[in-house]
Amino acid sequence: MPLEQSIVNVAPFTSQIFAHGAPPKTINYLRDGLVGVDRLQYHGPHSFETAIGKHINGFLSNRATQYVVFSPITQQEFEDIKNIRNAHHKELRLMHIGNQKTLIIKCGASVVHQLANRVFARCFEEKLFEMGLNSELEPMGTAMFSGPGSEKQADSAFKPSSRPFVDDWPTLVFECGVSESLGRLQVDAQWWLENSAGDVKTVIVISYSLPERSIHLEKWELADTPHPSDPSIFPPTITEEADIIGEKVLISAKGVPKISFVIDFTKIMLFKPLVRRGQDNFTFSKKDLVDFAGRIWRNSQTRPASDSDHGVGT
Repeated sequence: MPLEQSIVNVAPFTSQIFAHGAPPKTINYLRDGLVGVDRLQYHGPHSFETAIGKHINGFLSNRATQYVVFSPITQQEFEDIKNIRNAHHKELRLMHIGNQKTLIIKCGASVVHQLANRVFARCFEEKLFEMGLNSELEPMGTAMFSGPGSEKQADSAFKPSSRPFVDDWPTLVFECGVSESLGRLQVDAQWWLENSAGDVKTVIVISYSLPERSIHLEKWELADTPHPSDPSIFPPTITEEADIIGEKVLISAKGVPKISFVIDFTKIMLFKPLVRRGQDNFTFSKKDLVDFAGRIWRNSQTRPASDSDHGVGT
């Protein structure tokens, strides 16, 4: 049976979301956001290294999608692939769905991808440091976290000091990717919120377009109120968005214009801010977002052909 048919609507590999009062929509982690993505057979570590190297080169030259799927992969084979990734391909982000023996890989090899993720993480940390809280929230990088029947890495994650155990979930996660992968990034955001049973409080999706020099941000959280058709469902939903193109920034919360993009302090730190100590929500003004985007595009320019021909910078 084709993979796409064998996994439709099988828990725990689905979640439910809603938008604008519509009926809940079932999300399939193995299928949604992966239209047109290569699905390859796994034939051992050697062929995997060859295939993933070819895919990375294809992605960097705009001949391949950002995601690729391998199957069948057992838990032991996944451990072998993690070792390959850690030794040779740290730019890859892995998601393994064990019972379906399926590995979904996101390629983060491009300069723009690394800048978009790391610069936004640094901007966030700068605000954290300004409040004197650098020891209260620890960066987890691309650590692997386990949900029911699946494991996943983020581009960045942060965990408060009040969660000291190795299997504690982060409260804040960043998922980054090209604009063409936005649909899958949204599925990834939902995975964190659903599989952590709400322990992950906020997921920031960072979607970028190099040709358009544009960045799209989404803040994903569990809904504060249940869905009208099912009071037991508090599904993941987009609570804020921002678009940055040059000096122009549009920020909104469920369609209502805003002047800043805000990450809730209490949700991330798990305690209320002490205003007298300068603690407050992590607020990104329009100028902050323009500066963030500018740092990305300023440091990902293509060298002019004339400079390359004359050996400039070599």
